[in-house]
Amino acid sequence: MESPSSTLGVGLRRKAALLAAPTVIALVMALIMPSASAAPASSGRPAVAPPPPAVSIDELNRKAAQLAKEYRGELVVLTEARKAAYIAALRARKLQRAVKQVRREISALASMRYQGADLDPGLILVMSGDPEGSLDSATTMEYVSRTKAQRIDYLRRLVTEEREAVTTANRKLEKAQEIVDTLENRRAVIRRKIAIYGGNGPVNAGSITPLMRKVMNATLARYGPGKGVGCFRSNGGIPGGGEHPLGRACDFMLSTGGAMPDSDQVQRGHEIAEWQRANAESLGILYIIYRQRIWDSRTGGGWSYMEDRGGITANHMDHVHTSVF
Repeated sequence: MESPSSTLGVGLRRKAALLAAPTVIALVMALIMPSASAAPASSGRPAVAPPPPAVSIDELNRKAAQLAKEYRGELVVLTEARKAAYIAALRARKLQRAVKQVRREISALASMRYQGADLDPGLILVMSGDPEGSLDSATTMEYVSRTKAQRIDYLRRLVTEEREAVTTANRKLEKAQEIVDTLENRRAVIRRKIAIYGGNGPVNAGSITPLMRKVMNATLARYGPGKGVGCFRSNGGIPGGGEHPLGRACDFMLSTGGAMPDSDQVQRGHEIAEWQRANAESLGILYIIYRQRIWDSRTGGGWSYMEDRGGITANHMDHVHTSVF
């Protein structure tokens, strides 16, 4: 006489065999595909996923590193776009893994429903306080059917989220590629600006360049000192510290202590940013950041929104950041 454990082992092996059968797989695929986007049932094909992007993140990173070196300064617009694409890609991959897991669960439930009350040990433990006791077949099938229906409904929502995430990731990656293309197409313009302004080295260690000092003095003369100006600061040897460690950036503060500035100071910040942008050619301004937006003279476009960095100062709500060539 076979022991309960050996009988259970045979049942599990039989489930595995049935799970591979075309009939069961076709049943599961028909159930788990979202009705709004699935292909016709007769085709046997799942809905078409969004096409892959034309460029890879690795290739984008390589081009970005080359351009940042060539174009004298941090390409914040491109850095932000690459970061957004990377985060979106991570979310898409996480959802893709979740979809695969839930599909496996539904496949197992479909196999159990197909065979009757041949349950796996995990389901026995969930459904009975006495694993060795017998379960009513009708109760078992009701549980399996209800659980499967819930998982199918969850999977449909999950697949929709996954496809939206993939579409978003592709769109953000394509946006970053557009910025790369723009920067590459404007090589002549950018090189001309670098030739005009690129010789402004630091006055001395711990100070700012003559060009940055010129911009700072002109801004303060027009708009007053506000809550102060912060320029040079060391990045502690961390790569990618921007222009502050090079003496080519200043922060025109609108409040102190990381507090949100009042409406008058917010307006003052807008006026500073717009005046600097309007006079960027004569002042030698590289880029300006204010209130989670950035304008970069190298891209030749308007203001662009930045991803949320998680704080008032990090999002440049309390100061105008100005970098020069």
